[in-house]
Order: sequence, then structure tokens, then C-alpha cells
Amino acid sequence: MENMLILILTSFAGGVFGSMLGVIGSFSFFGAIATIGVASSILGSDIIIDKIAFGSYLGPHIAFASAVAALAYAGSIDLVDGSKDVLLPLYKTKRTGVMLVGGICGVVNLLIYLAVTKLSMPIDNIALTVIISNIIARLLFNKNRNNPSKDVKERISPKLENISLLIILGFIIGILSSYATKITGNVLIGYSISAFTLIFMFFDEIPPTHHVAIVSSYVVSATNSILAGGLVGIIAILLGEFLNRFFNTEADTYIDHPAATIAILSLIIFSIAH
Repeated sequence: MENMLILILTSFAGGVFGSMLGVIGSFSFFGAIATIGVASSILGSDIIIDKIAFGSYLGPHIAFASAVAALAYAGSIDLVDGSKDVLLPLYKTKRTGVMLVGGICGVVNLLIYLAVTKLSMPIDNIALTVIISNIIARLLFNKNRNNPSKDVKERISPKLENISLLIILGFIIGILSSYATKITGNVLIGYSISAFTLIFMFFDEIPPTHHVAIVSSYVVSATNSILAGGLVGIIAILLGEFLNRFFNTEADTYIDHPAATIAILSLIIFSIAH
């Protein structure tokens, strides 16, 4: 009972902390600490990666997902753009309510995570928790419910040159992450590094690639094939692009397409592997 109370309290605090940093701020900081945690894990200690990076303090299902919900709430009361201001530290709103929404979502997300973990499904439970949280936030705070100005085909159709660039990027990230996992035995190394690279979004345009990295690592762990990891990396980045266009074009809240990609592909990979 005492441990559960501590989890609830720290999840509330983690939700507020993540909201204070903002969507990308919280996730890139997670990436930095997770990278340190992976290095520590390789050397024999899992405390940083298990208890800090993926725990209530910085876990994507707590800090990041709560920041997304707090951003959606702030957008619903016209303080920010609830789908696009992902770089904004939400402390800048100077609204206690925004921080409290983040904290409450931290607790809710903890309960969601515990519930999906108990189901023992062959899926990445953190990614699934993030998506469930994002969907709840959209149901609660999205204002533009039924009036998209573009049809579905226009929303999901990327330019041809973008597709070729995505294919190259997906392949090289898949290869690198698979290689890193194969030589270290750690599936989180590429994911953590890719998450940390999002800090460069504060300076210029850079794509998210952590979803590509993690599913490629899952594949190489199951098949021992770096090439298979690279090929699945292509699938992951194209699926992520499709999901981003489908869910986030003209929306008032943000659905994390990398988490959706991880959830979908991990379900397939884990189901086949087991």
C-alpha cells in the first residue's frame, strides 16, 4: 500500500514536471537520462534506466504523455496551439491549472500503465499507455471535432521526394540501432539516443526517429539480423508519417505518432517472436 501511494505521489509530481518542461523538452530530457541509464545498465546497474528514466520521474508514459495532455488543455482554453506548440515549456503559461492537469494525468497514466501491464499483452506497454492517454486528451480537449478542411486522401499523401528521404532515414536509423543493440545486448540504446536528438528541434527542423530505433532493436533481438532491423526501420518511419498525417493534420491536440507506431509494430513483432 505504501509503495502504491509513493507511485501515485511521484507520478503526480512527474506529470507536473513533464508539463513544466513541455512535450519535446520532457522527452528530450528523458532521452538524455535514458542514454546515461543505458550506459550504466551495460556496466551492471539498472537503477537509472528502470527507476528514473522509465519510472515516475521521466517515463514517457508519465512525464511526456502528461505534457501532451496539459498542452491539449492549454490549447482548449486558447493559451497555446494544442497540437503545434510542442516545443513550448508549459510553465510559460503561468497557469496553475495547466500544471495540475499534467499532475492528474500523471496519476491517470500510471493507473493505465499498471492496467495494461496486468493484461500481459505482447505489446510495448509504455507506447500503448501513451496512445491511450493521448486519445483521452483528444476526447476531452479537441475543439475541431468534425470540420477538417482537407479530405483523408489529401491529409495522408506525402510528396514523393519526402518518401525517398524517409526510406533512407528509416533504413540507416534501423541499421544503426540494430547494430548497437546487437553488440551491447540492450534494446534501448538506439531509442534513448534518438530521443535525446529531439533536443535539436529547439534549434532547427529534425525528425523524430526513436520509434524507428526501438522497433528495429526489437527485430534484431528476435532475428539476430541487422538487415532485418534496417528494413523494419523503413516500415516504421513510413507508418509513423502516415499516422502523423492521419491523426494530427488540422487537429487541436497531439497524438504521438511515434508511440502509435511502436505500439502497432511491437504487437506484430512480439506476437510473431512468441
